[in-house]
Amino acid sequence: MPSDGAPNPPSARPQLRRITSAPGRVSALLLLVALVILRAFDPVPIKTIRMRGYDFEQQLAPRAYQPLKVPIRIVAIDGKTIARYGQWPWPRTQLAGLVDKIAAGKPSVLGVDMIFSEPDRFSPSELATRIPDIPKQFSGWLETRESNDAVLARAFAGVPTVLGIAPSTEVAATAPGHQPTTIVRESGGDPRPFLPSYDYLIYNLPLISKAARGRGVLTGPPDRDGILRRIPLFVVAERKLSPDGEVIFPGKLLPTLALEMFRIAACGGTIGILSDDNGVQGASVCGVFFPTDRHGYAYPYFTPSFERRYVSAADVLDGSFDASAFKQAAAMLDQMSARRLAALAPQAQAQALCTQARGYLDRGLLLEAERLYQAAAAADGKNAEAHAGLAQVRERSGDSDAARKEAQAALELAPSATAYLVLARLDLAAGQLDTANADAGNALKLDPANRAAKEIVRQVQVRTGQSK
Repeated sequence: MPSDGAPNPPSARPQLRRITSAPGRVSALLLLVALVILRAFDPVPIKTIRMRGYDFEQQLAPRAYQPLKVPIRIVAIDGKTIARYGQWPWPRTQLAGLVDKIAAGKPSVLGVDMIFSEPDRFSPSELATRIPDIPKQFSGWLETRESNDAVLARAFAGVPTVLGIAPSTEVAATAPGHQPTTIVRESGGDPRPFLPSYDYLIYNLPLISKAARGRGVLTGPPDRDGILRRIPLFVVAERKLSPDGEVIFPGKLLPTLALEMFRIAACGGTIGILSDDNGVQGASVCGVFFPTDRHGYAYPYFTPSFERRYVSAADVLDGSFDASAFKQAAAMLDQMSARRLAALAPQAQAQALCTQARGYLDRGLLLEAERLYQAAAAADGKNAEAHAGLAQVRERSGDSDAARKEAQAALELAPSATAYLVLARLDLAAGQLDTANADAGNALKLDPANRAAKEIVRQVQVRTGQSK
């Protein structure tokens, strides 16, 4: 005993021995520590096992489909539509016609997962500058005509529309002008450190954006295996830092497309985000609370595919689908539904994916284009267009070696003017003029009117002193 007569405090060692002396306890503790470490580092194999477990649970007990009080319709610009009305992208006057048909059914909201960031190249004024040797009188008349963008904006104004905003890692090529966004009310802690963050956004043209009731960021990338299992309800974008790295502007809080569509359809009020020191807790919209994980992701409880959700745009345009079925519905104008894509043969899947990817590539959305071209190559390993598209993505990303490799892979499968052009540009930049000229010549054999190939030939002639 101590000198003051107080009893000795119990030693921690006998207690530790009692805890660990029982059979199997040391092994259990070591296993527990190993599991905690694995969860903390979350390596790829563990993520894969977790994703497969989630998929198995959804397949084992999917949610039974119950028609909602406000039904959802997906208007798909699918293979049937492309075959009947022409390749994508369409002139925006044609797209406006589809929107007018949908609007006639008076849906509660129309969501559009496309970006209209640049003027329509089919507008009369654009054609006046693109068509060579056009008579001045006709050119002047074209300049006076209404732009296709104005026609599409007027169509969007005729129905409660929510337009997409694209996240990007690159500075937008065009100035966005004034772009209104939905105000998000913050409650609790700052949610920004926990949310998906993007440096830049690609907006729609101001003329088109002003016609919409709402704007939502398009859903982020799928999981590493290409499957979309979770949906972010919010993102942070356009954070500004000083040269010293200090935060000048913490970034905009923006809702994603699905949440913004719900807001417009339900009440048109504000959106709230609830968070604390541990992260995001959920979103509050029109009296409804949507719980999320700490990073603002919602995990849908999926149903099996249901035929009545999907409508071919061809059926809407030709009137064979009754537009009154859109009344009070939430319509989703989608370029190609995943369900319809999965029903196609592998070669048709690859071609459909390449068509979508070209649309994204034309708008400068490299990440989306890359994902779709990779999916096309996985669906059909002999699809030359997929590799030619990836060559363009790699070239624009500044990876010359990978661009050359993909272009050569495309040419091993089939002749491709696109692949030859990629090689020609790379060779021209490297000063390999003879090779560049040969590649451009091969492109012209496949596409005699190709302006890009003609321009490369001209540049080679200038550099070699052959121009007249």
